[in-house]
Amino acid sequence: MAPVVYVLTKSYNSLPLRDGCLRLVGDVPLLVGERCRGRYLVVEKGRGVRAATGQAAGSVVYVASGPPRKVVVEESVLRIEDGLDLFDGFVKKGLWRELESAFFAAVARYASRCIYCTALAEATFLTPPHPRRGSGMLVEVVRQAKTYRVLVVSAPGHSDVFKREVERLFRLSVRIHAIRLGIPLDAPLDLYAQSRPATAKPAHVVKLAETRLAVWGPA
Repeated sequence: MAPVVYVLTKSYNSLPLRDGCLRLVGDVPLLVGERCRGRYLVVEKGRGVRAATGQAAGSVVYVASGPPRKVVVEESVLRIEDGLDLFDGFVKKGLWRELESAFFAAVARYASRCIYCTALAEATFLTPPHPRRGSGMLVEVVRQAKTYRVLVVSAPGHSDVFKREVERLFRLSVRIHAIRLGIPLDAPLDLYAQSRPATAKPAHVVKLAETRLAVWGPA
């Protein structure tokens, strides 16, 4: 992802491009053939969020009204994709709260559809997260220096618990290096056991970057 990306919200809803003006009408991005001064957000990866006006360089824009979406402008045609990677390299400085609701909307949408819900995050936290297991949910934590990689998995019927936990991690974070929802696992997990045997070995492994997180379960 580029070190600087442009974002439209309900409050910051117009962006001048070479092909015209990209406006957010309700929750819908529309490219109109007219000039505009623009009022949009700039997310500087690793630095924070600020407001801006004037011509934007680039053709990739994010919409943060509802779950985040990536809008690619190609020859006056808009291609819309999932935009959760807006929060890769996300630092809570400046106008970052303008984008908070988009993250929560993405988590809520995913939690409403998932059966075994999974999330994997790499972040720096105000308060270090701790591993735990119970109530149909598993949280695994791996620490590397000041960064933590956290895996959250919930069993069927526990998506509300999953949603609250991922939202809690976002609130506690100061910098998100990467976050993914719907990480595939090798097999369904037995999350109903409240403890694992001391001799248990990791049965399911997922990977983010070069760090492996082990999910404890029946081998």
